[in-house]
Amino acid sequence: MPNFKMNGKVVVGFAAFTNYLRYLPHGGSVFPELREEPAG
Repeated sequence: MPNFKMNGKVVVGFAAFTNYLRYLPHGGSVFPELREEPAG
């Protein structure tokens, strides 16, 4: 699974499948940033 690091820590990963793409945040630091995103 490809991922992105920031300051040596993995912060997010992506996984591609036949019918969908998955976004996988790692750790709790990403969730506060996404709080304003629309649900669904």
